[in-house]
Amino acid sequence: MMNCVIANEIVELFEEDIKMTKIKRAISIILVAALLFGVAPMGGFVGLKWPNLSALFAPKAQAATYGVLTYKINDGQVMITDCDESASGALTIPAAIDGKPVTSIA
Repeated sequence: MMNCVIANEIVELFEEDIKMTKIKRAISIILVAALLFGVAPMGGFVGLKWPNLSALFAPKAQAATYGVLTYKINDGQVMITDCDESASGALTIPAAIDGKPVTSIA
């Protein structure tokens, strides 16, 4: 009788092990399929031009004034964008504003 009980327990453990093996195999197949089919559509994005996301987070140039001149600073360089129309006399463009070189006049 004892041998029969032990044999039944061994059979139950074997059946449970077989069920777990089948479950693991099924999960593995599902994961492999998900990986294969998940990568397949990426081929459609090869020629796609993505937006420049760094421009969204870059600090925006803000206008400031230096005497009668209006300017913007971009990448550490000054671009003069406007001049007060009521200014008279000689207009001198400085070589640098706030320690940054004046590189262009718009």
